[in-house]
Amino acid sequence: MKVAVPYAVILIGDPRGGAPETMKGAPVSSTESCVAVGCRPAPDGETELIVCTGDAEGMAGGPVVDAVLALPSRQVAIRPVTGAPFYVHHVSAIHARVRIWTNHPVEPDRVVVSIR
Repeated sequence: MKVAVPYAVILIGDPRGGAPETMKGAPVSSTESCVAVGCRPAPDGETELIVCTGDAEGMAGGPVVDAVLALPSRQVAIRPVTGAPFYVHHVSAIHARVRIWTNHPVEPDRVVVSIR
């Protein structure tokens, strides 16, 4: 799916979990239940968001994130900083492995998310 992302940040994790308070100048920041990933600013165009479940290889090179997130709601939401989620995936456990690949170190226009 292609999405225009307000504030150029995609949040991936528990929809009730706390997002990182700041990116601290980095392209990725996280808490135990949420990862924030910088992306293309909405005025510059859309970001392609690809979501895979199970084993997946995202892009050449390693993922920018490979983490186990706490998911008390048993959901992984992929959402902008404000507004409705772009995608919600239900999981069977309160933890899930999330891997994220991007095609640019600072302002990617393609983000691949693997949820397992």
